Amino acid sequence: FERKTSLFALALAEVLMINLWASDIGRWDAANYSLLKNVFELNLQLFQRSKKNKTLLFFVIRDHFYDVKRRTGTPIELLTPTIQKDLEKIWTDIIKPDDFKESKVQDFFDFDFTGLPHKLHAPDEFETKVNLLKTRFFISDQHDYLLDKKYKGEVPSDALPTYIARVWQTIKENKDLDLPSERQMVAVFRCSQIMEAILAKFNEQLKPLRKTLREENKEVQNFAAEATRLMKDAIDQYNTESMYYEPSVSEQKRQSLNDQMRRELHELFILQIKFITSNALHHFKEAFLRGLPSDGKAARNFAELANHLSQKTLTYFDQRATDSIPPGTEWDISLDRASLQEQIDDFISVQRKKQLELLLQEVQALLKKSIYNPLSQHMDRVSHTMWADLNKLYEDTQLKTSRTLR
Repeated sequence: FERKTSLFALALAEVLMINLWASDIGRWDAANYSLLKNVFELNLQLFQRSKKNKTLLFFVIRDHFYDVKRRTGTPIELLTPTIQKDLEKIWTDIIKPDDFKESKVQDFFDFDFTGLPHKLHAPDEFETKVNLLKTRFFISDQHDYLLDKKYKGEVPSDALPTYIARVWQTIKENKDLDLPSERQMVAVFRCSQIMEAILAKFNEQLKPLRKTLREENKEVQNFAAEATRLMKDAIDQYNTESMYYEPSVSEQKRQSLNDQMRRELHELFILQIKFITSNALHHFKEAFLRGLPSDGKAARNFAELANHLSQKTLTYFDQRATDSIPPGTEWDISLDRASLQEQIDDFISVQRKKQLELLLQEVQALLKKSIYNPLSQHMDRVSHTMWADLNKLYEDTQLKTSRTLR
């Protein structure tokens, strides 16, 4: 737990204060250098995620004593080289990733030192030094001001609670301590918020399209243009609001927003194509039935009518369906077209059967008129040319019926 809380502090702090007893300087166990070694080692994994700013390690040497007049005790200036040497040794000994094999502790940390006298033995001096120490955090124009901009993190105040919670959750679960950088954490939090807000607005703007398709049961005019406009407005708004956040995270959330908008639109697109198909088939059937003879006779141009209206309907579908596809989506309409073609063919097949029945009735009537009546007349007055006359009657009738069947 001590290791995790120490790492937690180091991951969050711009300036990390480390209390070190003066009597423990140079003593590995007493100074708790082993803990510092572990924290350095684990914290180095964070820099693989490219934290840009250094952290200031501010060593507060407790129970420090130095009397300038009497020259007793040890001045801070003589203690700091020992501490720095120890830190460099710790850094040399830690296990480093390949990318940081040649790194130095100064690549990631700056150091500063101060001393505080014994609180019980020198309470007045202790109080004075503590008050002076406070000014180093609050008075920005003094030369030893600690909260320098170069240590400043990139987490805004509204995102800080979320960032802190996520850092601690990651450490607590010990997921290889793969903590993202502050900038990435903030970007994930804010870009997610921006994306969700824009997606909610986008869904609100889809209501008129949904009403037309789902409640009024008809296709949307200019579907592709309207869908493209709504997506473009949403992406433009997202780009404006997310432009100051980590580009890789912003791009990832932008793609997620784009994918979710496309999923919402694709559901409506399926309905749009359904109504285009239905309308095309309806118009085809109406035009086909109007093209058939109204007197109940068989159509003499059935094949021509079927081919013409079939091609006209498929062309209408291709144009309407293709015009409904928003640019860049590449949504497939081939199955819908094949389904429409199949329904057209089925309808033509049914009508062909009906027309053949009508044609058969016409042929039967023609045969009766052309053969049965003249045959009766020939049989009533038999002559020596009867068989020749009957043969000619058969040939003439065959010619008429073959022309009818064509």
